[in-house]
Amino acid sequence: MLSGFNNSRLVSLAVFLGVILASVQLAMPKEPGSPALKVLDNRVGSLERTREFDVQSSAGKEYRLFVAEPGERTPSGNLAVLLLLDGNASFPIAVSAYRQHADSLKLVPTLIVGVGYPTEDRFDFVRRTYDYNPPADPEKLPKRPGGVPWPKSGGADEFLQFLQDELKPWLNAKHSIDPDREVIFGHSFGGLFVLHALFSKPDSFDHFIAASPSVWWNDFSITESKQDFLKRDHTRRRPVTLLVTIGELELTTDAGPAASLAPTPARERFGDTRQFVERLRDSPPEFLKVEYVEFPNESHGSVIPLAIDQAIRSSLASP
Repeated sequence: MLSGFNNSRLVSLAVFLGVILASVQLAMPKEPGSPALKVLDNRVGSLERTREFDVQSSAGKEYRLFVAEPGERTPSGNLAVLLLLDGNASFPIAVSAYRQHADSLKLVPTLIVGVGYPTEDRFDFVRRTYDYNPPADPEKLPKRPGGVPWPKSGGADEFLQFLQDELKPWLNAKHSIDPDREVIFGHSFGGLFVLHALFSKPDSFDHFIAASPSVWWNDFSITESKQDFLKRDHTRRRPVTLLVTIGELELTTDAGPAASLAPTPARERFGDTRQFVERLRDSPPEFLKVEYVEFPNESHGSVIPLAIDQAIRSSLASP
């Protein structure tokens, strides 16, 4: 028993100590890599064994995350992660394909994460135009129907930083992620973003899957990004894989937005997506394995489920 202290003094002392402790905790810096995402809403997803999270980034931008956990884990407890851009549209396709093939193809236990936007639409054209594309000269873009201007673009580096510095730590705080089995998939503008991520930060993922990438963006400037990537010195501790997929019908000169572009020297040097990949495959850095899959009689839109299925087969099979 403490002599000389009545109850009121004990209460005052406890309050004082509590204030001091709270002040110290607030003053302490965040641990490196600690989650910066703010969860606005958390609910059961529309698919079985899935959840949806509306989150806000440190920059104040809102995203909708679609998350599906596997029914089992690896012996080490780690999960591969498949990160899908345009998650509103791609996530249900990927979950269905993964669950269909998990046993027959002996797929590794995988956390499937769709990164989308807080909308009921399958695609948010304005947001994805900014998030997935490097900067562009408006004069080097195809004309849109009715002369409507393109939405703001140029946020690819900002979005990649969001994935690296905010989304990944948030996922790691909730799950045990295998650092050697991180996969990113994107289609169209998302496919261009995957190429941009590889060429600018090859350490960001282990498997880069670019489906029908919008290589025409900014007068085929992805060629310059590729050349800069090949010229740099690379010091990676593990290899990475680039898989590029495309529908056969996309390779014709009159297909897609590129059909309305002038035949510039950059366009002539680029050729088509198949030739772009072949040139990259001829002289890649030692750590990069390049693969190419072409789907017969498929167009830019019809190829999406096939591309996601191929992404799962190529990147998530057991060693």
